[in-house]
Amino acid sequence: MRRLWIVCLLVLLAFVSLPISGTSASAQQPASTPNASSITIITSPASLRVEVNGTPATAPLSFSCDPGTNRTINAPSPQVNGSTRYRFLNWSDGGSQFHQIDCAVSGNYTAYFSQEYALSVDTNPSGLTVEVDGVAYAAPASVWCVSGSIQGVNAPSPQGSNTTQFIFLSWSDGGAIGHTVLCDAPRSLVAFFRMRFTIGIFSNIQQPFLVQINGIPRVLPEAYVCEFGRNFTLFVVNTQTVSGSTWRFTGWSDSGPNPRTVSCDGPRNYTANFERENVPGPNPPPSPPIVPLAIIAIVVTLVVLLGVVLWLTNRRRSPTVAVAPPPVPLRVETPASLANRCANCGNPVAQDWTFCMMCGASLR
Repeated sequence: MRRLWIVCLLVLLAFVSLPISGTSASAQQPASTPNASSITIITSPASLRVEVNGTPATAPLSFSCDPGTNRTINAPSPQVNGSTRYRFLNWSDGGSQFHQIDCAVSGNYTAYFSQEYALSVDTNPSGLTVEVDGVAYAAPASVWCVSGSIQGVNAPSPQGSNTTQFIFLSWSDGGAIGHTVLCDAPRSLVAFFRMRFTIGIFSNIQQPFLVQINGIPRVLPEAYVCEFGRNFTLFVVNTQTVSGSTWRFTGWSDSGPNPRTVSCDGPRNYTANFERENVPGPNPPPSPPIVPLAIIAIVVTLVVLLGVVLWLTNRRRSPTVAVAPPPVPLRVETPASLANRCANCGNPVAQDWTFCMMCGASLR
């Protein structure tokens, strides 16, 4: 009995599973879904960053997208990794750096980058000027060079001011002052310079005095150039004959010794003090005879004064004399005319005289 029921149940199930009359089998099956496209993004060099719809990721990157949709891809640039830099070049499909792709079919997309290295240049002492491919930089400086390229470096010399100068010595790679380097890896270069300073040596009086620098005579003022770290000596002869006079060295303005040792560690100024000596030079001009001239002047003055006194004295004692009329011509007196004489002075007078020709007294 149980078996009969099982057989009946199986027959019923078989009847239910039969298709309904007038309906095809294909109409009973659901529609098929299109397969998703597979997209892969890589970079060259590998393992660089990319973005899909603005979401960052590290290549290689694979994802699926349905046909009829699209995605935006981007290759950020530049990308720096320590002393190496990557700059975008192009996509394998020819698209721009940021562009859209279609998910209609599966595909691979590659972003190509150029590889650059840091070329670091410095100077010793630091802060001087260096040149990379003709462009001047204040050290320390770092420039990027494309892998495989050739770069020119140079260390201009001399540098600095009139009192402090920097002279090129060498590059850390042993190259010449101007040479080329291959950009095949990150590289650091240092240009070494030596320093030299100007020492000004002057005198307190504008005269061509002499000073000895390391035993060699120099005429003041002198601008002496010395190398950093080296010493030199200054010495001034105590007595010097300049411009016909004798001068004595009285010491340095900073009270330093003579001779003195100077360390060349920076620009300096030194002043030598001189004063004129009282003793005459080797050929002094003859001095005028001061004492005899004074005596002569005194005697001349006394004689003049005495003459003035005598003249004034005689003028006070002499009588007042009337002004005589114009003289009359003299005539030879005869014995008869000499009988008459002036009553005032007793001198003979002529008969026709109206006044005495000797004393001026009236004869009438």
